[in-house]
Amino acid sequence: MNEWINDKVLPPVLKFVNTKAITALRNGMLYTMPFSIVGSIFLLLANFPVQSIADWVTNSGLGDYFNQAYGASFAIMAFFAVMGIAYSYVKAEGFEGLPAGMIGLVIFLLTM
Repeated sequence: MNEWINDKVLPPVLKFVNTKAITALRNGMLYTMPFSIVGSIFLLLANFPVQSIADWVTNSGLGDYFNQAYGASFAIMAFFAVMGIAYSYVKAEGFEGLPAGMIGLVIFLLTM
């Protein structure tokens, strides 16, 4: 079974994964990692799994702040994803990446 996967399945998958577009998606999404971690921490604090702590967070009013921080970090993450993917793709093509990232961000904002 392992041999069949290595001989038949793995080569086309690796060929697909190593294309410029998929590599740019992978590298561009790495720029969003800090925002994803911070947003996840705030989401965990807002919806804590221990009921007594969750009640305290809700009653103290901190839950609203945690939810706002979670929403803000994930909204900002979209901007960095757009810029990162455009930057990575153009950089892989051999051109300057920053103008492409800025153009991608402007187009993203125009289509929102």
